[in-house]
Amino acid sequence: MGVTKRTNASGFTFVATDGAVTKPLHTDVSRDAITGPTEGMEIYNTDDSIPQFYNGSAWTTVAAGGVHQKIQNGTTSVDIPVVNSDVIVTTAGSEVARFLATGTFVVGASTGTASALVQIDSVSQGFLGPRMSEAQRDAISAPAAGLQIYNTTTNMIDFYDGTSWVTPDTGATPTQIVNGTSDVTIATPNADIVFTAGGIEEGRLTQEGNVVMGEGHTIDGDNNVILGRANIIRDTSSVDNTILGGTNNVIGPTAAANATRYNVIAGGQNHTIGDAVTFSSILGGELNKIADSYSFVAGRNMTVNSTRSFVVGFNNIETVVDQDYSAIFFPDENGRMVVGAGTSDAASALEVTSTTRGFLMPRMTTTQRDAISTPPTGLEVFNTTTGQHEYYTGAAWASSVNTATDLSTTQTATTVDVVSSDGTDATLPQAIASGNAGVMSGADKSKLDGIEALADVTDATNVNAAGAIMDTDLTTAGDIIVRNATVPTRLAVGANGQRIVADSGEANGIKWSDEKGVLGITIDGGGVAITTGQKKYLRIPYACEITVAELVADVSGSIVIDVWKDTYANYPPTVADTITAAAKPTLSTAIKSTDATLTGWTKTLAEGDYLGFNVDSATTVTWAHLSLGVKRTA
Repeated sequence: MGVTKRTNASGFTFVATDGAVTKPLHTDVSRDAITGPTEGMEIYNTDDSIPQFYNGSAWTTVAAGGVHQKIQNGTTSVDIPVVNSDVIVTTAGSEVARFLATGTFVVGASTGTASALVQIDSVSQGFLGPRMSEAQRDAISAPAAGLQIYNTTTNMIDFYDGTSWVTPDTGATPTQIVNGTSDVTIATPNADIVFTAGGIEEGRLTQEGNVVMGEGHTIDGDNNVILGRANIIRDTSSVDNTILGGTNNVIGPTAAANATRYNVIAGGQNHTIGDAVTFSSILGGELNKIADSYSFVAGRNMTVNSTRSFVVGFNNIETVVDQDYSAIFFPDENGRMVVGAGTSDAASALEVTSTTRGFLMPRMTTTQRDAISTPPTGLEVFNTTTGQHEYYTGAAWASSVNTATDLSTTQTATTVDVVSSDGTDATLPQAIASGNAGVMSGADKSKLDGIEALADVTDATNVNAAGAIMDTDLTTAGDIIVRNATVPTRLAVGANGQRIVADSGEANGIKWSDEKGVLGITIDGGGVAITTGQKKYLRIPYACEITVAELVADVSGSIVIDVWKDTYANYPPTVADTITAAAKPTLSTAIKSTDATLTGWTKTLAEGDYLGFNVDSATTVTWAHLSLGVKRTA
């Protein structure tokens, strides 16, 4: 080492042409073990292969040209690389950030994405951008297009599009909002918004304005609403229709695009509103069909083929309505109308029951009554002029009560003579008239005018004369008295489950008849061929016997349906419970079939049994309906 002289700029000047100054060599550990290092003290760090100096508070690395250097402050350091290498920031020996030689700034990773200028990677922390109120955002001077902030007024992310601040929408790609296993997919413009749960679609808002909630629906057309399960609105011509709840209901054309609009199905299952129907409704029940407009159905197994019909049915009443402007009520299982509580009487077509209110028929004056055009025989009104209940006989109006108002009596020691202004008179024995014990003689009976004329009661021998019905004539519980062409006669009670119907071919004008109904199911493949397997279950509402099986389809094809039956306790029925033997309902390259023989079938069904319907095979057919005709047995 040569010392030439001391200068004002240094304590020593070293001159050498064949060597250099070697600084003290230290590792990080030995360097940090130096006691009371002096500010400006230098060493060479053999761990990092760089020179370092003490700045009075920490050891610091100084970059020198293109040589790799490190600037360190305590446990945090910055590696300054040679030219065209990465700049690395570390803390406590762990890398936290890096400036790549390519120009990318990376946080949380050692490599970057080529297309990214800034890349932040983390699985435990997020990116926190500038946060400000809407007023503070609007105070930004000349914001650049693409500038982004978090709006604390709206709690939304805003960006400047070059003209104004906007909140991002879905842009050109779908957005998914996820909560556990449920999510909402907000689609690209002009596409559907989809709701899913556990990977299964549970709802959809379509670009055509349809609203769909529930599983397995099929929907076409515009502005329709479906809630429930496996319901169908067919064809793009079906618009503004609603299905609320229920399952396997269908609105829309089966073939041609005939507009089906403004219809409602509320609850129930297996209903159909067909081609070109408008403004019709089905409320609850099952297996109802409407084929024309402005109709209303509430019940079960109704078919309406006319306009402006109002049909209410119950418990498997099969009704076909072909008359326009009709109203039909079948509220109990016997097809009889009941107003009020209770079950209808077997002999009634309409029964009103109440212990607190009465029946109020049309009320009018005599003038208003006489203004009725062509009144039918039997028409009834209450005449407010006379205060009488009246009916039309076919020729004139008559009162249903005795119109005599001036009854008078003359009493003797043994009799009471009763006289009225209408010419009716009678002499009663004093004992009977006064409520005392006594017997009316044959002569006294003959004076009861009116009774004699109607019943021919002239003496004791005529009480059981021809045409009279005595207790001994009614031999079986349930026998009833009816009238044939000339005299009253007995009508024997019918079989279990039968009901009385009018029949002009009968001598008595009425007869006992089997009460028939239909049990059925519809299987819809949703526009594709029906698949095999179990499809539906159906509860038996009352004891009955199967009489016929009828199978129809939408197109000519082949399908075989097996029917299983078991009790509620053993639900569900399986193939071991088949009731069809070898005569299963079958279509073989056909569109319809009927079997009234039912060879080998178990035909008897008990109330509460369950039927299961299984498709054994199917080709071509995309829609099929199986109807089982039954008659009641209890």
